[in-house]
Amino acid sequence: MSKLKSKIYIIVLVIMLLGYTFFLTSSCIFRKPQSLLINPYGDTAVLSEGVTLTLKKWVYSPEAGTMTVYFTYSSDRLRTKFSVDSHDTHSGYSLPMTVNYLAQGEWLVNLLDVPAGFQEICISVILDEESNSENDLTMATIAEFYTNKNDVETGVPMANYTDEEYKIEYLNIEKEQKIAEIEEIKERDKQLEEDNKSYAKAIDQLIKDRYYQTTDGINESNRMIENYQGVIDRNTEQISKDKITIEELSTEIEEIDKTIQKLKTEGEIE
Repeated sequence: MSKLKSKIYIIVLVIMLLGYTFFLTSSCIFRKPQSLLINPYGDTAVLSEGVTLTLKKWVYSPEAGTMTVYFTYSSDRLRTKFSVDSHDTHSGYSLPMTVNYLAQGEWLVNLLDVPAGFQEICISVILDEESNSENDLTMATIAEFYTNKNDVETGVPMANYTDEEYKIEYLNIEKEQKIAEIEEIKERDKQLEEDNKSYAKAIDQLIKDRYYQTTDGINESNRMIENYQGVIDRNTEQISKDKITIEELSTEIEEIDKTIQKLKTEGEIE
């Protein structure tokens, strides 16, 4: 009987230990903090699966001493409160700013009093998470983006834009990205076409060489011809898909142009 009780005690103890281990390590109960990610201007910070932050535009206006930072995010998780901080990484000087929520996933940060001799400006995105205590707020920096005088764009400040001008600016950014995507696809397809020409030329040579080869040589040539032809077929299929993608992107660009023209017309009427 005592041996049975001992076994029961051991089983209960093991169950309790496993339960405590799960309770203390489970991300559902104790959420692990995000690691600090540092990315240069223009990059995308991937925080976790389905969670991204991307800087779309960063404009410095020397005359006004301001910077405009436009970034987007995608994540259900970031629907909770989050804030932004900025500073000069070399002097440690914190910059005053205004933060505007434009639409779902779009934020505009205006940095003020930017010193003319700045070296590197850093933008910190801080996720504000409510803890177990009602009065306690845990603030975690989830990403930092930085730029310097060599990388930042120089232009007219966006802080005084009207709503229509903001929308037009964002649409132009989206349009530029789609145009760049089309050019990238065209360059890739151009390379694929060049590769196909090279493979086709190699196949022709292999076919000629087969007349002077042994059985083993012929078999090897046939194998190489089959491999080269397979590459050509895959490249050709990719080029066909890319043509469809380019057509879709071109249609989207046309729709953006129509929307921009409509906004400009509405602005003139007002």
